[in-house]
Amino acid sequence: MASWRRWCAALLALAACGDSESVSTGGAGGSSNTGASSSTGGSGGEDAQGGTAQGGTAQSGGAGGTSSELCADAGPQTTRLRVASQCDEPIWIQSSENVDMDPVRLEPGGCYDVPIPETALSATRFWPKVGCDDDGSNCKIGQSVAPCPAGGCQPPIDSKFEATWADPVNCPPTGGDANCVTWYNASQVDGYTLPFRIVPTRPGSSEPGCVVSDCAPLDLAQCPDAEDLSQNGQFPELSSVDLRILDPDDETRVLGCLSPCKKLNYPAPWGEGMPENVSPALEYCCPTPPIEPQVCSSGPVVETDFVNRLQAMCPSVYSYAYDDADGLHTCPAQTQFQVVFCPEQ
Repeated sequence: MASWRRWCAALLALAACGDSESVSTGGAGGSSNTGASSSTGGSGGEDAQGGTAQGGTAQSGGAGGTSSELCADAGPQTTRLRVASQCDEPIWIQSSENVDMDPVRLEPGGCYDVPIPETALSATRFWPKVGCDDDGSNCKIGQSVAPCPAGGCQPPIDSKFEATWADPVNCPPTGGDANCVTWYNASQVDGYTLPFRIVPTRPGSSEPGCVVSDCAPLDLAQCPDAEDLSQNGQFPELSSVDLRILDPDDETRVLGCLSPCKKLNYPAPWGEGMPENVSPALEYCCPTPPIEPQVCSSGPVVETDFVNRLQAMCPSVYSYAYDDADGLHTCPAQTQFQVVFCPEQ
């Protein structure tokens, strides 16, 4: 929660952020807290009727591609956020509970325009789910919110797009103060699943700081299976830690990659269930207080294989709690975004 509050504090005039529990567990740039067995976020409850998005083939926009190259057959984008899939199997898109949408099924090549209102909206979150039932629940990947499967909800390690949306009606097209820019990030602080690309499109996408986050190279094969979290031998039992989440039906298939923090602080069977406010999890989760940003940024978390491999594959995202210089971006309020999962490289 501390990291989520830190991110909200950065948006001084956007006071509606609230606590992390108001969306789903996991910080926008910060880590989740203790990792509950279920989260209060998400709109995919028992009565949710997940829709199927209709759309044309999603073409690769490239690292700096234009919006017209993506979902060319789906028609003009009608809202400030379009989500598309180039995955080779159906996926579902889940949102935080403050977004007016049920889980949406995307077929390969499908697109969906998310109903972001033409007003300010704080602390939204979107992520993919794979291997779900007919209503988008009980998923093998991404079921980090209720309703939880029999074995409990998964850790919130999803490849996430997070945004606090500015008011496009009452803000100038050049942005302005913190009230009049949309703040966005891709947070892999808890871990990652599918590769993705975030493309700001017109208007305003040429403004400084309004950048493409190209995580198409994101690869679960790069998830460390022998991460050294021993802190120079202080905790020898953590000298070789497997951060991978494997498919229980096929242990040769990696479903997701836990961050060092999430591996240590999430309950079994996914993690070690250690409190994040004491060592050894303290130095990897960096809750504030007691850890200050500069202490975190010079601590052992930045030396991990997880952070270094993630930054190499996906340099413009949050890879740990205080990775603000790389992870947090702004665009004018009128900017539209396209988030493509499994994009072509």
